Amino acid sequence: MGVAAEGFLSLFGTKVVLGGIGDRATLGQLSALAGDHYLNTVAHARQRHLGRWRVRSSSYSALRAPRLPPSAIATPPTGRALVVTGATTRWTTLVPYFGAAPGHRTRPETAPPVTG
Repeated sequence: MGVAAEGFLSLFGTKVVLGGIGDRATLGQLSALAGDHYLNTVAHARQRHLGRWRVRSSSYSALRAPRLPPSAIATPPTGRALVVTGATTRWTTLVPYFGAAPGHRTRPETAPPVTG
C-alpha cells in the first residue's frame, strides 16, 4: 500500500473485500484482522522390530497458523467476498444483480463466520 493509503482499512467499520488484491501489505493486514488459531500436530517415531514397524514414541505440539492466509484472501472462491467488521470476518455470497429474482437483490446470503 502506498503511504497515502496506509490507514485506508481503518477508515471504515465494515469492509467488503473482493478477490484480486495483489498488495502483500494489505493482504497481511486483512489476514492479521482474522486472527490465528492453533493446529494440533502429532509426530511418530517408528522402529522396525522383528520385521514389523512399531511406534517407538509420539510427540504432540501445536502449530500457530492464520485463520485466513493472505493467499485465501487474494483468491476467494468464485462468487464469494470477505466481509470484515472489526475483528470479525465472514465469507458472503455475491449475487449478480441481473440474475437475482426481484426482492432478493439487496440481501445476499451470508455464510457463518470463518472458524479455525
